[in-house]
Amino acid sequence: MRRTALLHHFPVIPNQFESHYDWLVELELQINPHSRSIPTWRVFTRVDLLSPGEKCVGQLIQPHRALYFNLEKSQQLSQLRGIVQPVLKGKIEAINRLNEQINLKINWQHSEQCLEIDLATNIIQCVN
Repeated sequence: MRRTALLHHFPVIPNQFESHYDWLVELELQINPHSRSIPTWRVFTRVDLLSPGEKCVGQLIQPHRALYFNLEKSQQLSQLRGIVQPVLKGKIEAINRLNEQINLKINWQHSEQCLEIDLATNIIQCVN
């Protein structure tokens, strides 16, 4: 089963960057935990807390390594790139891709949610 995770990413140096979340979405099963192949969106809203009809804008950033799915505690990144702290993990129950849209059915630890990602605009919407 494919995975998803929400990490809180915050700076180690004041005013280095704005604190945000990295939302990792395993669209293809990954065997190598060190491969930088996990699509990741920078979001300023916790996507797991979106209510039906609510939207947020994400920014597709560099793919992350699958090893972040196993992160259990805060970790300082090398080269002063900040600190990441695991917030929530989930299992992707279903994925449907159609043109520039990805629909995900996610079983978070506390709830089930359907999210839609518009790849053209990077708008993420809760649709359940």
